[in-house]
Amino acid sequence: MIGISVYIGLEEYPQKENEAYIRLAHRLGIRHIFTSAHIPEMHASYIDELKEILTLTTELNMYVSLDLSKEVSNRIDLNNYNVHTLRLDYGFSNGEIVELSTCSTYNIELNASTLNEQRLISLIKMGLNIEQVSVSHNYYPKRYTGLDYKTFNQKNEYYKQHGLTIKAFIPSQFGKRGPIYEGLPTVERHRSLNLTIAIQELVQANVDLIYFGDAYASEQELIEAINLRTDVIAFQVKLADKISDLEYSIVKQRHVNRLDESQYFKRSSRYRCTDQTIEPHNTTERKQYSVTIDNKHYKRYQGELQIIKKDLEADPKVNVVGTLLNCEYLLDCLKPGMPFEFNIVKKDDDL
Repeated sequence: MIGISVYIGLEEYPQKENEAYIRLAHRLGIRHIFTSAHIPEMHASYIDELKEILTLTTELNMYVSLDLSKEVSNRIDLNNYNVHTLRLDYGFSNGEIVELSTCSTYNIELNASTLNEQRLISLIKMGLNIEQVSVSHNYYPKRYTGLDYKTFNQKNEYYKQHGLTIKAFIPSQFGKRGPIYEGLPTVERHRSLNLTIAIQELVQANVDLIYFGDAYASEQELIEAINLRTDVIAFQVKLADKISDLEYSIVKQRHVNRLDESQYFKRSSRYRCTDQTIEPHNTTERKQYSVTIDNKHYKRYQGELQIIKKDLEADPKVNVVGTLLNCEYLLDCLKPGMPFEFNIVKKDDDL
């Protein structure tokens, strides 16, 4: 599920443009909005802007996750608006968090990036209503401060053991929020990564709701994110020169990873060529992340496609037809029996 972020009280985000962005998202089918009520750079009139934004989102029946401190919660009556989630940040004690989870109608959101096992267990023992609680990760404006993907994934596995909904952020490559303008990802490697790869990595790490942290994401980015299928892993591949039309057609097919997976490569179970001939070419060393297709010298295996997991020697029976890009985590996510396909990269700016 995809959401957007809207920022109030900042000169670069006039209210009319915020409202237009919200209406665009609504038109595209997006129903989830994140906004923050305690960014240090906000000007004094941010409360008025917040009220206007909440009035609009209530009118459009959109779900708002409001990041707020205790001080802000005392300045606005949220009962007048369609606020679905309160992301509790500074100033809330464990007792207040437990009370809100049991006595309020809001979903209570905790900071997934800084919450640890000890504190969560303590909150549960104090009576936390876990069914009213979700977790959302931070976004990180400063380069090289975002989370490591493996650490991020490990945290999420623990949260899922408790049945928690998990939320995280991806950056826009079109409109980046100031004052740093380096993107607002949760995971550091996503700061400049292809959008479809970033989303898939979050989905594979058990993220339920993905917000564009930056504003304003372009309409094209929003549409691409909404339409991305998450039931099949899509790898980026850069094709070798002069592959045959038959090899190209094999690459473009939907594949399924074999149930009896080899330790050396992922094997497609979907295609072998019996009525056409694949001539040997580019039978070079098979580097990790190479995409290969068996040629006519492999007899009945001709046409079988593999993704190489470990460096292997050249084989005159195997053509190297491409190389995967940005795949080190997604390839591990491709389990036996799972479908996969390829998005062909033609230009460097597609990376």
